[in-house]
Amino acid sequence: MPHFCIHASKKALYHRYLAKLNDAVGAIFIAEDELVETAQEDPGLPPSVTRAILTDIVFDGAAVASKADASYFSLFREGASRRIVMRPHHFALAEGLVNLLRVVAQRRPRAFLDRVSNALGKAFVQRVRAAWEAEGFVAHADVSLRSFDPALPDIDLLVISEEPTLGYVVFICELKSPIPPRWAKDQLKVLNKDSVSKAFRQAEAVRRFISTDEGVAFLRAKLPPEGIPHFDGFIVVVDHLVITSDNAGMFFGEENTKIVNFRTLERLLVRSDGDMAFIQHVLGTYNEEADKLVNKAMMEFELAGRTVAYEGVTDCPILDFPQVRWRNSPERQAMIDQLIADGAHPFDVLPSDPRKQDATATEGEPGPPTKAVRPLDGT
Repeated sequence: MPHFCIHASKKALYHRYLAKLNDAVGAIFIAEDELVETAQEDPGLPPSVTRAILTDIVFDGAAVASKADASYFSLFREGASRRIVMRPHHFALAEGLVNLLRVVAQRRPRAFLDRVSNALGKAFVQRVRAAWEAEGFVAHADVSLRSFDPALPDIDLLVISEEPTLGYVVFICELKSPIPPRWAKDQLKVLNKDSVSKAFRQAEAVRRFISTDEGVAFLRAKLPPEGIPHFDGFIVVVDHLVITSDNAGMFFGEENTKIVNFRTLERLLVRSDGDMAFIQHVLGTYNEEADKLVNKAMMEFELAGRTVAYEGVTDCPILDFPQVRWRNSPERQAMIDQLIADGAHPFDVLPSDPRKQDATATEGEPGPPTKAVRPLDGT
């Protein structure tokens, strides 16, 4: 390890001086006083506060003493001087901003939880909500279930899609926005009980609640009171989805609840043009389709007289989705008109017609209300 560090340091110095000789931009050097003065202009913070912030986000002797991970920092103090060095590529990448979050979370976890994490989580919910609503879906954020059971989690996002020939498809979404990982040990943090893994247990609790009479009544209250036109009853298909800031299912292959990261979901929603059947199909087959795109290769090298071989991943095609035309397509309206003209009914997809069961109810016993909700699990 010492030899590696010395080699890396020499390489870094070489590139720094090479950039200087060729009048090219390498690392960015900033005088601390200049950085403090510039940083306080917009927020209007006093210099003492700005310097305190820099103390947290600059890697220096104190950071070394606290055993902070240098790879998470974008800013470094040059020796004992008052000059700050910035990684040049962090100007162009979100990595620079994410590193700030990593550093604060690492050095001041309580402050990060109290003052940053919750705000990021709320903004994340609103961004995902806006993506659903942009495609014509109704989305309710932060839906509380505590009036039914204080132990139940809130529903981060309840998405409703009206399906004129069926009823409604409802997506119950749990959102988790941990700081995106940098390397292997960061990836493993999604398994922590308060991270992404928690979303699956929350989804299971909500799924059990929805299957009860109280859960059915809760769903019905979220739907239009008049139901869908032309029919005296409808079906509600309930699906569950975990949406994350980065993880797309790594370590969660055995879970029954679907999982997707928000960037993939946003791209999918734009391509869907409001076609919920298309969205469900893509999410349901996502793992298989992603696996098809992975190009693997065997790597070999010699070490101490032994041949070491391992499987690696090479360049892979980007997973994308076809553009669908649905929300305002003439084919969609023609399908609806034909179904109504044929006298078909949403209950035709069920093994038996609930209306016939209601008709055979014991005389004097009240039947279910009209426009009844028939919940089906979309998983």
